Amino acid sequence: MSSKEETEPAGDGTINGLTVLKSSELARFSNNELQEAMDYCDEDFGVGDLIVVKTPAAGGTNWTIETIAGEQVEKTIRGILVYVQRSGVLWPSFDPDGSGNRVLQTYDFKTAQLMCDPEEVPDEMIDVLEDYKLADATETEPAIYNWEGLPYNQFGSGKDGHGKRCKDQRVLFILRKDDIYPLMIRVQPGSLKNITKFIKQIPAVAKVPYFRCEIELSLTKEKSQGGKDFSQIHAKLVGILDRADGELIKENFWDVLHSGVAKQADEELTESDDAAYTDAE
Repeated sequence: MSSKEETEPAGDGTINGLTVLKSSELARFSNNELQEAMDYCDEDFGVGDLIVVKTPAAGGTNWTIETIAGEQVEKTIRGILVYVQRSGVLWPSFDPDGSGNRVLQTYDFKTAQLMCDPEEVPDEMIDVLEDYKLADATETEPAIYNWEGLPYNQFGSGKDGHGKRCKDQRVLFILRKDDIYPLMIRVQPGSLKNITKFIKQIPAVAKVPYFRCEIELSLTKEKSQGGKDFSQIHAKLVGILDRADGELIKENFWDVLHSGVAKQADEELTESDDAAYTDAE
């Protein structure tokens, strides 16, 4: 497909068959009063200030978004997928409850670094981790391990032989029309297959990077292999930004988050998420 075909809307206002969303429809780029309010806010804004939207427990099918004006309850969340943060975590127990630090964490899915003090590593993990250590800790850097080969990262190593003990995770950063900062949404294990498949299909279907795509997230009630009800996320591609507007998103969000801000946000979210992986396997 030529550049012209990709970036110029057709007569029906679509690109590649998808509805075109204009940056002028996004509050971040269009509301002068909002920009003035931001300019006069005498407080630094950090990643910890982003609104985190949790997947509901026990099969709930509504999103609850906590704001200073109260709760917003929505059937769907719709906005630009400005960034996707990938990571993997090894917890000290099969059912993390927020009382223990992460043992290992990876962002490239090849190597992982030790996230806790060595004395906090569970006794049953010590010998296994030692066999897969690639580099000892230094005064400034933690120990490094072979994430790909780690037995805990193989299928069948999870609780009762289901899944993996190491948990892959994704955090979606979604910019809604009326928001100036994206929402953060943790993708739980029971939804991971759906979401990763969706993201992989975007280049073939939309023929643009994901940060130029408007998506819609909904929830269905499903049952895990262990018989527990959980909420599963489903994503739908509903619109697209043209190339020029996509560059605004890339500059204002993707580049910033990719520079390391998203990793910091993911780490803070992981530390505060008391039930990160108890929904489903």
